[in-house]
Amino acid sequence: MNPPNEVFFRPTMAPGESPGSILLRLSGAHFERPTAFLGRQTHKTYILSNLIRDLIKGDVDVVDGLIDRKRWQPPSLYRELSNHPKHRKWYNFKRAKVCPDCAEEDSLPLYQDLYGVEACAKHGWTLITSCSDCGADLNWNRPHLQYCNCHSLLDTRKPAHAIEVEAARLHKEWLYNGDIDRLQTYNEVKRLLKKRFGVWPEAQHQALAFVQGDSLPLADVLARFVVHPDSFSARAVVAPFTSLSSARYKEAITAIVENLVSRPPSSPTLPSAFYLTRQEIGYMLGATWRVVDEVVKGHLSDYRNSKLDKRYAIMSKGVEALLHALHIPSEVKQGPTIRELVTLHRISSGHWLNKLLAGETRLVAPGDTLLDIRVDEPDTVESSVPDGYVTLPQASEYLELYPEAIRRMMKSGLLDAEIQLNHNRRYIFPKATLDNFLRTYITGAQLADRLSVEPRRFAERLIAAGATPVSGPSIDKCNIYVFRREEVEDRQLISQALSLDSYSKSGRRRDDAPSLDESIWAGATEAAEYLCTSVAQLSYLESVSPLTEAYPELKPSGSRRYYRWETVRATKTFLDKLVDIDLLTTRTGLSRPKLLRRIGRLFKSPLIVLNSTTYVSSADANKIELHCKRYWCADVASK
Repeated sequence: MNPPNEVFFRPTMAPGESPGSILLRLSGAHFERPTAFLGRQTHKTYILSNLIRDLIKGDVDVVDGLIDRKRWQPPSLYRELSNHPKHRKWYNFKRAKVCPDCAEEDSLPLYQDLYGVEACAKHGWTLITSCSDCGADLNWNRPHLQYCNCHSLLDTRKPAHAIEVEAARLHKEWLYNGDIDRLQTYNEVKRLLKKRFGVWPEAQHQALAFVQGDSLPLADVLARFVVHPDSFSARAVVAPFTSLSSARYKEAITAIVENLVSRPPSSPTLPSAFYLTRQEIGYMLGATWRVVDEVVKGHLSDYRNSKLDKRYAIMSKGVEALLHALHIPSEVKQGPTIRELVTLHRISSGHWLNKLLAGETRLVAPGDTLLDIRVDEPDTVESSVPDGYVTLPQASEYLELYPEAIRRMMKSGLLDAEIQLNHNRRYIFPKATLDNFLRTYITGAQLADRLSVEPRRFAERLIAAGATPVSGPSIDKCNIYVFRREEVEDRQLISQALSLDSYSKSGRRRDDAPSLDESIWAGATEAAEYLCTSVAQLSYLESVSPLTEAYPELKPSGSRRYYRWETVRATKTFLDKLVDIDLLTTRTGLSRPKLLRRIGRLFKSPLIVLNSTTYVSSADANKIELHCKRYWCADVASK
């Protein structure tokens, strides 16, 4: 690069000055545009928006001989936001805003560069964003700080509203205090109130109150759009705000829903520009995305709007149709819940919702979520299933879990099942056991779905924040993480988990990362030595004993298998208490073939073969002895 030509004016940057302002002061002394002036000095071509961003990051050497930047002390958050990949959420480096009094003082403050700042906090004027003569939008590439490209003086002084001045003051305060949560949330709330509800700028005071911690004024604004006094209508109106980035403000959404449900009945309509995305409809219904997809492809397909990015959305008329189908007066009548119908008939909840929208069935009692509402349908079960029991596929629908996850939880001891001998020896689950599971446990994916956050890696975030799973890949090889509700539904824990940005276990482990804790984990060789067996035998023991392969979070490189020492020790105790089948024949008085047939009727694969000897567990041996005392075979009875 050629050295810059001598200039007769070398401005000094003020501590809180906007980068665009100093470039205009430099080039304005020659009444040239910044790109033309810098191009003449360095014989290069510049894109001014990129140059301003580089100047904020401190990566520009071209202005070192032209501008004195020693006094410039921008807030650390100002630099952080400009370096952010999504910096366009906070800045527009191509457009400029001007306070006429600040321009006369020969310096524009940097806080005015932020989106959401529409007034000068010092002078109280509305910021000029376009020329009053030519009507063009202002940009930084113009000949002077106080002039437009058409050479018109920018001196329009329009007093700003008090709330706009207050918003500018707060933006400046948040910027210098490093409060990114409030800065970001204000812009997101403003966008939602403007685009979805059409109540901006009249709702600016309520948005500021919400960001400051008072959610009641925002609830007053949203109350006029609640179609029915029920939880579905309240969640529908609040659903757009579940996209807020800050976990602290996501928690306030629940309080707003409770406030809206408790308000007296009204009959408003949703704004014409209102819509709900796939994720937001799921929040409104308290249902999974699979249910939402089924309904949107069914009875709500005519209300889809495909112009909103790559995601589909349901427009206001479709949302109102959905709310009308889910609303019923307060009287409660008898009828099965959709959860029960899903379990009994193995038909998805989306199917029942489509029937409600089509008028093929009738709602008879309200509920907090889609699965809790009651409909006018016959409550029938399979005749082969005992009362109070459900099959494995029905349990899968009832718990909203995959069958394989339920099988893993049975092995972990979280779910109790019985064997139905007269129907292909299938597993059946007591309904009370499933209800107790729903009250006691929750999976990481279910909690993420309820919080409307990305489910991928959310369980790992909870663990990193201090939660202790009772089942999962690092515990007992269960394919999903399961937590106790009373632990993970703590708001402080959830906020801490959500604050872990880009938490991931992928990638190469650093050299200074902690090593595997050998007091907790045993390799396959160590486990085999402790159990006095071979490594090849471990896979068999995993299927018949408490031994369970698991996956440490800090697993070293290689393909070794790992087991928790607690399961290894439990397996040792289990093996020591095994009962030889020949000894059991002596205790029961049955011959070996008859005993094996009796065992085969009572249990599923209870026999354990080690070193050519057949065993049963001590628990199964006790059950067999008790069974033989109660029910004699023909030979024993004849004696």
